[in-house]
Amino acid sequence: MKTFRNIAAALFFFAAPIALSAPAHAKGCHMTAQNAADANHRLQLIEKSLIDEGFALADVQEQPVYYFAAPQAPYAWGHLVYTFVRPVPGHFNMIRRVEVSAEVQSLADGYSFPQITIREILSQ
Repeated sequence: MKTFRNIAAALFFFAAPIALSAPAHAKGCHMTAQNAADANHRLQLIEKSLIDEGFALADVQEQPVYYFAAPQAPYAWGHLVYTFVRPVPGHFNMIRRVEVSAEVQSLADGYSFPQITIREILSQ
């Protein structure tokens, strides 16, 4: 439970969505949603907090929204889902999973992450 208090405090402190891809565009390189998420301060704080609690990153999934015609910015790009795992102490066959889902919006100058959802799952 300490993990979620730390994460909630970090999210409260950094509540304003920030698009971090403008410096990458200035350098001339192409920024993807995944690269922008890796540079996002809020997601970095959540990842660091989970790693400090003993979790390890197991998977990252991109769930883009597909459009028939190319939309103009800003538009909903989709979601990125990070899965962190760690074994449950004292139970050899139980794994504790935490899924961090970040909503991704494409802006004219990069990406923003207006909503981040954290879900804990106990699996056997």
